[in-house]
Amino acid sequence: MQSLFSIRENIMEVAEQKNSEERTITLRKRLEDRRLRIVASRIGMTYAALSRIMRGGKPSQRTIERLEKYLES
Repeated sequence: MQSLFSIRENIMEVAEQKNSEERTITLRKRLEDRRLRIVASRIGMTYAALSRIMRGGKPSQRTIERLEKYLES
């Protein structure tokens, strides 16, 4: 039987994954009309990596934060 602590950890992990997925979907929408080569170079990643994210790849938390920061500026 799982402890309450273990169950809470699982719930928090699922919530974090959902939040990350929602943020990624929002980023994809906001980047649709951008030139990905320019965005990638300005945030220090490759065009190929950014293109993969736009086609459905899962970005790291760090990449999500870098993209959000770029779009806010």
